[in-house]
Amino acid sequence: MKYSTITQELMENVKKEGLDIWAMIGLFKRRSKLKPDIPDEVVRKVCLEYIRYKGKIDKTFPYFLEVLKRESHRYFARKNVEEHQK
Repeated sequence: MKYSTITQELMENVKKEGLDIWAMIGLFKRRSKLKPDIPDEVVRKVCLEYIRYKGKIDKTFPYFLEVLKRESHRYFARKNVEEHQK
């Protein structure tokens, strides 16, 4: 998936801070057999949360998974509500 410029910059900043988010996304997609790409908005929120809490994170992959799942649920729930309101 092609992410927005802002999201790509956040991903690069997160990588410089010690979390290889590109690898995390790839690993997540392989493990989950996820067909659609992770939405730009979700990746952006994961990056921002990592930057905010990086000093308090012990295990990066479990943390990444938790935040990704939470933000994905929020994103898709909001999209479902928007579709039903049309």
